[in-house]
Amino acid sequence: MIQKMERKNKEEEISARIERLLTAQPTAPPEARRVRRSFAVEKRWVESRRHMGLQIRVDQEFAAAYRRPGQYVTLKVPDWPARFFVIASRPEHDLWEFLVDRRGELGTELEKLDVGDTLRLSLPEGAGFDAREARKTVALMFCTGSGLATMRPLLNRWLDTGEDGPSTVALYYGERKHEDFAWTELLSRWKTQGVKVYRAVEEQPSQKISHRYVQHAFDAEHPPLEDAFAYLSGAPVMIQMVAGKLLRSGLAPSRVKINI
Repeated sequence: MIQKMERKNKEEEISARIERLLTAQPTAPPEARRVRRSFAVEKRWVESRRHMGLQIRVDQEFAAAYRRPGQYVTLKVPDWPARFFVIASRPEHDLWEFLVDRRGELGTELEKLDVGDTLRLSLPEGAGFDAREARKTVALMFCTGSGLATMRPLLNRWLDTGEDGPSTVALYYGERKHEDFAWTELLSRWKTQGVKVYRAVEEQPSQKISHRYVQHAFDAEHPPLEDAFAYLSGAPVMIQMVAGKLLRSGLAPSRVKINI
């Protein structure tokens, strides 16, 4: 009876921790009043069935304000409310890249933009990720959809400066269909650089990709979790499932990092 109560209390504590992780939000909603400037689109392309890429050159003040991987801005087009987007390019560079869900609230409007068209951007927000905290440890990265954009600048930072990087990096990336995966060439390049890349596809799993969800790929194969850091971005249901697995395995809540 005592053991049953202890298990119940532990499960309630884990559920409460997951809820706190999931409800962490930016200090202000995307439509709130912010410093915004207009910048021109330099490039726009179809990245996959689900995603498009957007490249915008910002001024030096905006570039200098982007300091850590995982920071985000709001994008705004006329007659539409602003929406949050993670910057998918390296910090402190003036050419910003975004991975846009073409089916998202702003995706259809952003697809109408041509090179030279302008849109409104706000200054970078959020604490982002400390790339040095996982130094010489295991980094677990979980993402679905455009959440991959959160992982790219962090991974690039580690791969560019190996001395600051983890000893092992495992990336678990899920999409609904095979043709939805973004940055396939980049995924292959990361693998050649030592990143363990695991893909999951919700519909039509194949012999090549046998896992339906990222948590299934994680269950099938993962590095040691002791002293690991986990980075999560994407669908709330994925975050809830994965965060629960990690916390139940004994990973400290302070080592589970969640982004929008």
